[in-house]
Amino acid sequence: MAFKNLNPLEKLPEKPYFKLEEIEEAEIVAKKELGFEVNYSNFNEQTGCLNWNLYNFNLGNPYFALARGTSLVKPYYFLEFYTEVYKAFGIIEFLTEENLKPTNPYSVGLVEYDKDSRNYAGVFYVPEGHKLTLTECGFAPDNLPNFYMLIPVKYKSTENYLVEYNFMEVVDYTLQTGILVPNAPFPIYKQKVAKFNININDYWINPRNFVRMGWLSSLIFKHL
Repeated sequence: MAFKNLNPLEKLPEKPYFKLEEIEEAEIVAKKELGFEVNYSNFNEQTGCLNWNLYNFNLGNPYFALARGTSLVKPYYFLEFYTEVYKAFGIIEFLTEENLKPTNPYSVGLVEYDKDSRNYAGVFYVPEGHKLTLTECGFAPDNLPNFYMLIPVKYKSTENYLVEYNFMEVVDYTLQTGILVPNAPFPIYKQKVAKFNININDYWINPRNFVRMGWLSSLIFKHL
């Protein structure tokens, strides 16, 4: 099937809604064989927003990525697109070894299948026996999710990277929303971020280059 529109769904309000809560014991027992699941609810036709509900019934690993798409938008990882826009606005939090239990659930890690298949993605912390609810906007009644998958990811290490991205992503955001992004990072910037392994080599649509930085390159970059 050909996708009519490959523009990303991804829009976040300035103060996105979230809620982390315990799952009732009866529901855990009923769905313990599933381990984890995801669904969506509360679509608002006026705002284009809906809630993603991420459930971790009994999986010891608390970290997940969310891939989703519609009949018009190819599936990709939530928070993979416009990451630098959300960085500029302070909406997201980059996970690091020092902060693997984030206070901001809209958290981003470097998700890696192998060194040639890696990118930013939302890495959501959902402890065992809990449900995390998150808001995402950009949907329409004829463009609601028809594919969504919750994928466990495993923490590996925290590194400093020199990140190169396409600045047209920021321009595209402004054209679509009318919102200027005055504090967007330079097309090449330094970022400390936690790296997570994923066992699915799919759903990448927004390539970036990540070069791991040593102490010498960090020193040079600091004085540029």
